[in-house]
Formats: sequence, C-alpha cells, structure tokens
Amino acid sequence: MQVMCDTYQWNQPPKFSLQPVNSPACLIHWRSLMGLLQLLSPEVLEQLKRTFDFPVVPPVEAPVSPVPVVQLTPDIGLGRLVFYSHFHLDRLQRAFHLSVDTSFRDVLMAVGAVPEEDRVSLTGCTAVFCDPDNYPSHERIAALALEGIAVAIGVHPKNRTLSEEKYLSFVRAFSDVNVGALGEIGLDWTVHRSRWLDQERQFTRILNLANSKDVVVVLHLRGMKENPLARELYLRSLTIVEEVMNRNRQQTFHLHCFTGPSDVVAAWLQQFPNTYFGVTNLVSSLDQASHEGLKAIPANRLLLESDAPYFPPTRSYRANAPHLLGYTASAV
Repeated sequence: MQVMCDTYQWNQPPKFSLQPVNSPACLIHWRSLMGLLQLLSPEVLEQLKRTFDFPVVPPVEAPVSPVPVVQLTPDIGLGRLVFYSHFHLDRLQRAFHLSVDTSFRDVLMAVGAVPEEDRVSLTGCTAVFCDPDNYPSHERIAALALEGIAVAIGVHPKNRTLSEEKYLSFVRAFSDVNVGALGEIGLDWTVHRSRWLDQERQFTRILNLANSKDVVVVLHLRGMKENPLARELYLRSLTIVEEVMNRNRQQTFHLHCFTGPSDVVAAWLQQFPNTYFGVTNLVSSLDQASHEGLKAIPANRLLLESDAPYFPPTRSYRANAPHLLGYTASAV
C-alpha cells in the first residue's frame, strides 16, 4: 500500500484503515477485493474466470486426521473453506473437562470426527469470551492467534452488574492488541423483567468502548422464552446502539444467533449497512416469520455459526463445535 501511494503520488495516511477506507491503496487488501467480488453478478464472475483462464487445481486427498487442521494459509484442496464466526472455546473445553491450555486441535478431536460429506476446512475461528472469570491472559490470546483463532471479549447480558474489579478485568482483556471484537454483549429478556433496566445500563456502558477501538461488535439479543421472534427487543437494541454509536453508520455488527423477522433485518441494515446476521442450528425449530427473516438476509451478510458448545447437530455429539459447521449449513 505504501509503494502504491509513492508510485501514484497519493497522500499516505498515518495508518491504513478499512473502516472507513482512507486510501485508494486499501482496495488491494484481500478483504476489499472479496467485498467487491461479492457485488458482481454470477455472469460477470464467470466471464472473469474465462477471461483470465484461472487454472483448475487438481483435487488432493484430505488429511488422515479425523478433524480438519486450522490453517492460516488455506489449502484449496481440502474441501469447503470456512472462517468460523462464533464459538465459546472456554465453555467447550469445560464441557469435556479439558484444561484452558488445551490446543484447539485437541478440543476438536475430543468432540469427534465428522463424516466426509459434512466436513469443512477451517481457515480460522473467532473464540468468544464473555464470562469475566474466564478471560484469557495476554499470553493465551497471543497463543490462540498463532492457531488462527481471533478473540472477542465481552460480557454476557445474563451476567449481573459487574463490580468495578471485574469491569477493569474486562477492560484489560479487551485492550489486548490481538482482540478484534467486542462481544458478546447485549440484552437478554429470558430473565425476569426486573433486571432489564440494569442490562440496558451495562450494555450502554460496555458498548461505548466500541468508539475507542476498531472492532466488530458481537450482539447477543434474545427475547422472552414465549416470544423467540423478539421484534421489540431487536428494535429496542437498535435504538440504544444508534444513541451510543453517534450514528456511526460504518460500524460493523454481528447479530449472533439471529431469529428475528424480515422487518428487523431491513431496519438494522438501513441504519448500519455493515450488519451481519449469524444463524445456528436453532433455525430448524423456528416459525415461519423467523424463516422469512432468514430469507431476507442478503447472502453477503449471512454468517453460519454453531454457538458451540450449544445446539449439537445430532445425538452423536455431546456438544457442538466449529468443525461441525457443515450441519448448520444443511439446516439453513
């Protein structure tokens, strides 16, 4: 990017940014190129393939290992490539009585193998830590980065109001240079309504930190048990976010475990176009209105997630895990 700025005599910013894009040179970043490619029609994509005569890579045998290896550099011979968007590594380790230092690969092996037709190749994951007592150390966050695992630090809305000590612990973990997401945070109306106001106060306080660091904000928004559609909750949270973010329309959000209707999808995208909607195996048990909400999500704003260890796809598995994402794709 620096060489391009020098070559074309463009002003070079002190730091290159993708949100917002602050230099034409940023358009050579792979994220920018992927975003531009997603805007092209299938016909144009096919024409590009023919024009540039992209070589066909012969298939190679999958690794003997029963679970895919997490790779920072994808090998296109290993099948469907995915970057897994949301799971709880600490809770998954606890479900199998594994230590916090257990490698990601060993965690997947504890969960179990995947049939070949449902296997995916993980190029990376986002591990979400939202329990103040389980925040990883700076050393642990760095070690996870070497395994291809990005880290999100948040506070689950079911956690009661944080003490100042635990809030400082959260801030210390979130400030780590390798932490790229704030979350999950949000509102959860499955608890008694007497706690809702405290949830909003804590949500607002923590959300303010998104203005201090270039991060994705991961939102946990869950309605009352008798109302999984949760239209009122999604719209109430949108109002709070608009106030806190000072109408920063470029902020990226991940609405984790989304179950809302189509008008909620439209409302969020209208105010924050960089909103992504995560869908889990829960989609199989939702009603027609939620299915219409799923259909309303643009293809380039749809994320598949398992919310591991929750929502195991079959009885063959004690818990869900990132390498079981093929089942979620089938459910969707």
